[in-house]
Amino acid sequence: MRAFLIAGLALAVSACGNIANIRAYSTAYVEPGSGDTARLRVITNGMARGVPSSDCIDWRVPGAGVMAVSQSGFTEQNNGRDLGMPASRREVGGQGLARSELKVPAGKPFAMNFQSTGYVSGGYSYSCQQSFSLHAKGGSGLRADPIG
Repeated sequence: MRAFLIAGLALAVSACGNIANIRAYSTAYVEPGSGDTARLRVITNGMARGVPSSDCIDWRVPGAGVMAVSQSGFTEQNNGRDLGMPASRREVGGQGLARSELKVPAGKPFAMNFQSTGYVSGGYSYSCQQSFSLHAKGGSGLRADPIG
């Protein structure tokens, strides 16, 4: 009986973490409503997600979510956002890429996670995933071009 109780508690605790992970794919990133901001252009062949005011990936942070996604079935609310940043040499049309320009908090950490769409070869699936954090300066335009 005790083993069932421990297994049930472990399952419940892991479910809480999994709910946060699922939310990270279905919730759009929310730009800061006030304070100093910087502009960030994201171009991806998969999914780019952000966590404001954090050095680590924690999808429970308010505002955390999807910044740009090239596949349907996820929140695409931020795709195609244009803040008037200077033109990029990277073309987006017809290549299965998603592009978005968003405001991020300046002077604070900002954690990001990129997942490429990947490809299948020889019965195996290959994709890339990278997480990192950055500190944006106010008024600056940052750029991330993760093409897996």
